[in-house]
Amino acid sequence: MEPDLSIIIVNWNTKDYLAGCLDSIKDNTQKVSYEIIAVDNCSSDGSADMVERDFPEVLLIRNEENAGFGRANNQGLAKAKGKYILFLNSDMAVNENCLDRMFAFMEENPRIGASACKLTFPDGRLQHSCRQFPSFKVYFLMILGLRYLFPNLK
Repeated sequence: MEPDLSIIIVNWNTKDYLAGCLDSIKDNTQKVSYEIIAVDNCSSDGSADMVERDFPEVLLIRNEENAGFGRANNQGLAKAKGKYILFLNSDMAVNENCLDRMFAFMEENPRIGASACKLTFPDGRLQHSCRQFPSFKVYFLMILGLRYLFPNLK
């Protein structure tokens, strides 16, 4: 049976973060079926061996060179079988039921084409991961390199 969610994680020399990320998915996702595709960009820290040894359920793609972040994500995407795709950085930890809730939200709102989770720092503070679409004034100041002189301009 096809999984509900394909989780693609690109890794390069982040063995400890990657192990934590994989553990957090396993420990905090109960309702949604998922597959994990880890793409290792020729790490030298034993990341790929750790995935193979400690997480045999993960589909591991071992690159013989650092293919770069975008290309490695595309490699994972080519193997994905899930209804939805989640690109997850190796230094992320999934909180309790986060993926279950995100999947349920997507299922309940079929007109939505993409979703993202709220990012928080380990201490719970909100981590801003997006900005408002810039107005013409803001874009003009960005081109001139003056945007930081007017940080509150919208």
